[in-house]
Amino acid sequence: MSEILRELLQVSEKAANITQACRQQEALFHLLIEEKKEGEKNKKFAVDFRPWLMCSGKTTELLSRVLSGNRSAPEALAKVVHRDVAFGDPALDSVDTSIPKDILGIWVDPIDSTYRCVKVSADVKANQGIFPCSRQCVTILICVYDIQTGVPLMGVINQPTVSQDLNTLRWKGECYWGLSYMRTNIHSLQPTISKNSSKPQPASASSEGESPHPFSAVISTSEKETIKAVLSWVCGDSTFWAAGAGYKSLCVVQGLVDV
Repeated sequence: MSEILRELLQVSEKAANITQACRQQEALFHLLIEEKKEGEKNKKFAVDFRPWLMCSGKTTELLSRVLSGNRSAPEALAKVVHRDVAFGDPALDSVDTSIPKDILGIWVDPIDSTYRCVKVSADVKANQGIFPCSRQCVTILICVYDIQTGVPLMGVINQPTVSQDLNTLRWKGECYWGLSYMRTNIHSLQPTISKNSSKPQPASASSEGESPHPFSAVISTSEKETIKAVLSWVCGDSTFWAAGAGYKSLCVVQGLVDV
């Protein structure tokens, strides 16, 4: 299974490279993003976008057709699309488990939280480590699941726009993965990451450092008022807001919040 997982990681890295290349060149980026038509939009959001390139992986010729004959952009993008990507992680070599391939299904979101990648500026500040609405909320999501039960078996979260070099304007990203099958449970997080040590402390914490609200949560601003009210009652000031389902899941994985 390590070979399949490694391939998925390489695919996510290639998608991340494309995102970074597009974000570095604004004119190029806007050539590749169009607003979805009314019937295609996610009904939960007022504005949604279709990332042409992320879903297609087209070659120069096909990209040129999509971009109405534009040649410079397709040529630049084709180099990124066909560039070899190497993903190294020693932990992958320790994966020694066999999963029947005929039960595997794959779900992909090539660029979650597209709106933040398109419209939001790069200088949004984090709230105790959690970005409420920024390019850091953009993720590439890949899930391998059991088609018989629907249970996730392998997962990849690639965060392509974590930090930007102000001199070169190049973006750097991070990638996380995990595998859980039978008695095998392995992931890419460093063992030094601890939820208790990294979880944000609410402003209402007592002088002894203990919070009257022991739980924390990250949710969307578009959540129903009933859910907001319940979480506010349970978590108090430890209720955080963030965009993107993948990014919110990543906040939990990193131990920044409980749910």
